[in-house]
Amino acid sequence: MSNIETLSIFKLDPEVYRSRLIIDPTTLQSLIKSISSKGIVSPIIVNKISPDKFGIIAGIRRYTAAKEVGLKEVLCLVKEIDLNQAYLESLIENEERQDYMPCERAQIYKDMIDKKIFGSYKELAETVNKTQARVSQIIKLLDLDEKVQKVVGADISETMALEITRIEDHEDQVKLVNKILKDPSSFTVRKVKAQVDKKLGLDEKKAKEITNLKKDITDKISLKVWEEKYQMTITVSKGDKFDKIMETLDKKEIERNVKTIREELAL
Repeated sequence: MSNIETLSIFKLDPEVYRSRLIIDPTTLQSLIKSISSKGIVSPIIVNKISPDKFGIIAGIRRYTAAKEVGLKEVLCLVKEIDLNQAYLESLIENEERQDYMPCERAQIYKDMIDKKIFGSYKELAETVNKTQARVSQIIKLLDLDEKVQKVVGADISETMALEITRIEDHEDQVKLVNKILKDPSSFTVRKVKAQVDKKLGLDEKKAKEITNLKKDITDKISLKVWEEKYQMTITVSKGDKFDKIMETLDKKEIERNVKTIREELAL
């Protein structure tokens, strides 16, 4: 059962069926302009949770724009359905409207699996008319740093973003995206892939060189050398002769190796 009603905007809750919303600023400004001149033409679809609380199934962008405009009441299509059905309708409504930013869709898919709305990727994939591989690919976007997630679909393409998910370190992800944003016209998907390949190749080479340097130091001084994120620590106990240890180490050779690693880290 559903009815068209005018509801107080303060009774609507946008977060019941969607844990996070990423709105493209251009789309939002367009909606604000439209609602300012014409009002809300298409009702916001909501589910009645209580007399004072209605979860938004579809129309969160219209709701957000209406709040920006300063509307106190909005036209709504009110339903009364159970939680699982509301989640499903929210998913289907917004899939049909293509009403998601890529990382928002990824979060919703993950939420649906986590909340057991769907028992498997296969079940979810069938509902949204996608392959299991495509659903897994979309959820993979959540491996991106949150700063990166916010620009996917607006400033960088989803295909580029998927290449960037291959980089595990979030700081490195952000650095690469900042490079793309500074000169977007010079970056194609192929170039982004090449940058990621280069980064991963260097990481492998760096790890090998650091391991060799660590082994070299350990063999020379017979003490434990700890290494974490390119920083080495030599633990010297009270009985160790520090001066003799320093003499044993070939300082120039170590400095040369460290310089090489530093140069590669800067690439």
